[in-house]
Amino acid sequence: TFVFGYIFPHLGMTKTFGTLVLVGGIVSINIFDIWATATNIHSDISGNQTLTYFFTLPIPSWTYFLKKAFAQAYKVSIMGLLIIPLGKLMLQDMLSLSNLSPLKFFLMFFTINICFALFAILIVSIIKNLKRIMSVWIRVLFPLWFLGGAQFPWVKTLKISKVLAYPLLACLLYTSPSPRDLST
Repeated sequence: TFVFGYIFPHLGMTKTFGTLVLVGGIVSINIFDIWATATNIHSDISGNQTLTYFFTLPIPSWTYFLKKAFAQAYKVSIMGLLIIPLGKLMLQDMLSLSNLSPLKFFLMFFTINICFALFAILIVSIIKNLKRIMSVWIRVLFPLWFLGGAQFPWVKTLKISKVLAYPLLACLLYTSPSPRDLST
């Protein structure tokens, strides 16, 4: 954030680029954690199978995966909330929190984290074995992050190519601008 906020503007980027990247990072942390969560759950399924204990309990089996999704959402929420004060310390006056609506922000923030946590469970259901986990990163998660508006506004993509912009109306493209909208 320091580099994007202070050095990149001297290299031709806008003065608000540090704020753009900081707020995009709050959402991007979800993408990077999906891979770790999917790997952990899938290794448990194909490895020591501690999840079989939960399937013997007199509760529906889907609650195990819901528990995993909420645990991941909670973990990512803690990491994401730490980004805000650290970013404010680094960017100081460049990041104005005066227009931030705390209720809207927290509602949006936790909704995004739960959606991405459930997306991680979907990824687990698609992967056949752990050898294929890298293909999920290369074919799904990295393009979502790279083209999903975490480092640039979607309007810029639309100006470059409508063919590229409209398919990107996916989960990350909706989630990246939302913290920016609530903070301006």
